[in-house]
Amino acid sequence: MPGGHVEFGEKIEDAIKREALEEVGLTDLKPLGIVSFGEVINSKEFHRPAHLIYFDVLFKTTSNDIRLDIKELQEFAWVKPQKALKMRLAVGFAQVIKDCIKFRKS
Repeated sequence: MPGGHVEFGEKIEDAIKREALEEVGLTDLKPLGIVSFGEVINSKEFHRPAHLIYFDVLFKTTSNDIRLDIKELQEFAWVKPQKALKMRLAVGFAQVIKDCIKFRKS
């Protein structure tokens, strides 16, 4: 899942679109909604001590043209959410996927 930070003065939606373009090359994104949000303080998974506030936003795209920024991501796969939950995922990703499933059902 692409992710990143919000630049000073940047709207959340604009930051998400920028990060998706930078990390995976997607430009055709339509926001469906915020599926979860929260905060993490000094996470062991983050490369430095920090207080992070996050928003997980579900987007729809019609594009299949993925161009990875290999400094950010090494590989990708399009999979159905239920299959993704059976994969070995980064910390927190399973919960984001569950939140997306719940959001789509509501």
